[in-house]
Amino acid sequence: LLTDTAAAWVHYKLDSGVDHILIDEAQDTSPEQWTLIEKLAEEFFAGRGAREDRPRTIFAVGDEKQSIFSFQGAEPARFDAMQRNFKQRAGRVARSFQSEELTLSFRSMRGVLAAIDTVFERREAHAGLTSRKDGKTIHEAIRTEAPALVEIWPTEKPAAEVDADEIAWDAPFDARAESSPPVVLAQRIARAVRSWIGGGFAVTDRRTGATRGARPGDVIVLVRRRGVLFEAILRALKSAGIPVAGADRLDLVDHIAVMDFLALADALLLEHDDLALACALKSPLFDLSEDDLFELAHGRQGTLAAALAEKEKSNSRFAEAAGLLANWREEARRLRPFDFLSRVLGRDHGRERMLGRLGTEAADAIDELLARSLAYERNEAPSLTGFVAFLRRAGTEVKRDLEIESEAVRVMTVHGVKGLEAPIVVVADTTGAPSDGRHDPKLLALAVPNSPPDTPEALLWALGSKSDSRKLAEAREAARHAREAEYRRLLYVALTRAADALVVCGCDSKDQDELKLPPGCWYRLVYDALREGCEEQKTPYADKVWRWRPEALRTAPDERAPAEAKTAAPDWLGANAPAARPRRRLITPSLASVELGLKRASAGGAPVIEARRRGELIHKLLQLLAGVGAAERGDRALRFLAASAGELPEAQRGALADEAMAVLGHADCAILFGENSRAEVPVIARLDAAAGPIEIFGRIDRLVESADGVRFADFKTDRPPPASAAAAPAHYLEQLALYRAALAPLYRGKSIRALLVWTALPRIDAVPGPLLDAAYQCAIGRLEAP
Repeated sequence: LLTDTAAAWVHYKLDSGVDHILIDEAQDTSPEQWTLIEKLAEEFFAGRGAREDRPRTIFAVGDEKQSIFSFQGAEPARFDAMQRNFKQRAGRVARSFQSEELTLSFRSMRGVLAAIDTVFERREAHAGLTSRKDGKTIHEAIRTEAPALVEIWPTEKPAAEVDADEIAWDAPFDARAESSPPVVLAQRIARAVRSWIGGGFAVTDRRTGATRGARPGDVIVLVRRRGVLFEAILRALKSAGIPVAGADRLDLVDHIAVMDFLALADALLLEHDDLALACALKSPLFDLSEDDLFELAHGRQGTLAAALAEKEKSNSRFAEAAGLLANWREEARRLRPFDFLSRVLGRDHGRERMLGRLGTEAADAIDELLARSLAYERNEAPSLTGFVAFLRRAGTEVKRDLEIESEAVRVMTVHGVKGLEAPIVVVADTTGAPSDGRHDPKLLALAVPNSPPDTPEALLWALGSKSDSRKLAEAREAARHAREAEYRRLLYVALTRAADALVVCGCDSKDQDELKLPPGCWYRLVYDALREGCEEQKTPYADKVWRWRPEALRTAPDERAPAEAKTAAPDWLGANAPAARPRRRLITPSLASVELGLKRASAGGAPVIEARRRGELIHKLLQLLAGVGAAERGDRALRFLAASAGELPEAQRGALADEAMAVLGHADCAILFGENSRAEVPVIARLDAAAGPIEIFGRIDRLVESADGVRFADFKTDRPPPASAAAAPAHYLEQLALYRAALAPLYRGKSIRALLVWTALPRIDAVPGPLLDAAYQCAIGRLEAP
C-alpha cells in the first residue's frame, strides 16, 4: 500500500498524522520492516510538510552486538546502513542528526564487564559483532562498589569406563548414566547453586543497594538449545530441593502431566484400552506402584479394568483406585471437558497430586490444559472424545513468560533470556560448534552486482557443495560467515546478562582436553581470553575452578579507554539528589485480619473444618444465595457444597448451609440483601498519613446504599462470637475503620455505618463511630511504624 503510487492520499493522511517514529530493538528489525519505516518517514525529509507547527522526529535505539534473531529476518548491518541513510536525508533538508554511543552499563559489576571486554577484544570473538570497522567492545561500569565473580570450570568429560549395570535394564530408552557429562555437569551446577544460596555468595539488591545473601531467583542458567543438558539441569535442581521455574517453552501434549490426563481419558472412553489404564494407574492421579500394577496385570483373564474391580475387595489401594475410576467414567460421559477436568484436578485433588510428584512447573501445563478445554468448548460441541482429539491434533507449543524477577532458578535458552538479567548467570552449554548449515533451507540469497539499490537479491537453489558454481560458493560462504557471526553475538548476549557473577562451563562428548574443543566454540573463546589472568581455586562445589583476576592481566576499564573517548561528566552527576518521596504503604485490610482458630471439634469425632476454609465457604454461600428464593436456597446450597467441598462429611456440609441460610433469613440482615445491595465490592483508596500515603486494596463483603445513608457489613464466622462489638478483636475493628475511611470520599454528606455480622448466631452488631475512630488511629499508627 505504501509503495503504490496510486496511494498518494494515504501518504498525505499519514503526513498529517504522524509526528514521531520510535524504533526499539532496531538491530532486530528486518529489511521489510525498515522499508515500511522508510515509507512512513518519507515526508519527514521532503522539506515543507502538511504540519509546520511541530518538527517530526525519528528515534531508534539498538545494539548490533545483540542481534540474534536472523531466523525472523533480522540483519544487524541494516541498522548501521539505515543510520547513514537517515543522516544523509536529514542533512539535505538542514535537519539535525545525533548519533550517541552508550557505553555506560547499569547492570553489571566492573569485573564482569572487564571480563566481557577482554573476551571480545580478540579478533576471533569480535568478528561479526558490529558492521563498523572501528567498532570496539568497551563498557564503562557504574557499579564499582563490590568485586565481581568470574569463573571458568573445567569441562566435564566422559568417564574412562562406564559400568554396564549403571543404567538399569528397565530404565527408559533416553535415560542417561549418572557418569555421563551432561548429568555430572548438571549435578555440579546444582551443588553450586545450593552453595550460593546457602550463604556462599552475596549479591547487591538492585532496589536498596544493600548486600544480601543470594536467593534461588538470583540465578539464571543458560543453554543454547533445549536438549539433554537442559533436561539434566532441571532434574538436578529439583533433586537438590532447589526451587526451579521449569522450562521456558513446553510442548503441551508431550508434557508428562498432560500425557497422564490423556491416558486417563483414553482409559475412561474405552474400557478395553489396557495400556492407557496402566499408564493412568501409574500416574500421580492414582499413584499405584510398579508392584501394584504387576499384581493387577499378571495372570488376569480379562481386561485390566475388570482385574481392578475384582481385586478391590481385598486391597484398599485397589478399592480407592476402582472407586475413582468408576466415578470419573460416569462423569466423563455427561460433563463438559472443562467441568470434568476441574473435578479431577480440584475436588479429587488431582492437581495437588500432580504438583507433589512433578514439581511446581507442572502447574503451567495444567493451567494451559484447562484453558485449552475452554477454548475447545467455545468452538465445538463439548465432549471428552472430541477434546482429546482436538488436543492431540493441535500439538501446541506453550511459551512460558519467565519474568524479570523470580523466586526460583530459571533455566533458559539464550534467545529466551534476551531482555532479562540476573545477579548470577551460569553459561552451561558452551562446547558446541556453530551450526554448519546442513539443515538450513536450500535457498541461498545472492547479491547481484551492479544492480540498483532497491533490486531484490537473487535466490539460488543449492544442491551439494561439489556442484557449486563460483557465485554459489560465494553465497554459501557468506551464509556460513553470517551464522558464525550470530553465534558470537549469542555469546555476547549470554555474558552480558550477568550482574554480579558469571560462570562459564561445559561438557565434552569425547575424552579430550579444553584446547581440543571445536575451534571458535564459546568455551574456547572465553577460556583463551581469560585463562592467562585466572587463578586456580578449590570451591565447595568443585575441586578446581579458574577464577579470573582482572588486575592480574590489565588496568581498570577507565584507564584503558582512549583519552578522546572519555566524555565530560554530565551536570546531574554533581547535583544533589532530589528529596525522597514519601514512602508508599500498601495494605489489604482483610489480609491483616488473622482468622481465629476453631475452638472445639465437631460432634462424633468427625474432622474439624479448618477456620479459613469454613469462612470461605460461608462467604461464598452468602454471595451466591442472596438472589435465590427462600424455597430453593437449601437445595442450591447443598449442590454448591457437594461440588466445592465434596471432601467434607454430609453433616458438616448441611451445617454450613444452615448457618448461611439463617443469616439470609434474619430480619435485621434483610436490608443487606435487598435492593441496591452489592456483594464483594472492591475498594481501592489512598489515605494520607504523616509517614506517607497508605494505599488500601480491599473487598467489602456487603454494601447497600439507601436514602438514610450507606451500610457496609463484614461477615465473621468466629465460634463462639464476642458478646458485643466493643469486645470484637482489635484487628476486626481496624479493618472496618479502614474501609469506612476509604468509602468516605465516595459518599460525602451521607452517614456511613459499619456492621459486624456474626454468622454463628446469627447476630448483627452496629459498630459505634467513636469505637471506629479509635481503631482507625491505632491502625494508622501501626502502619506508620517502621
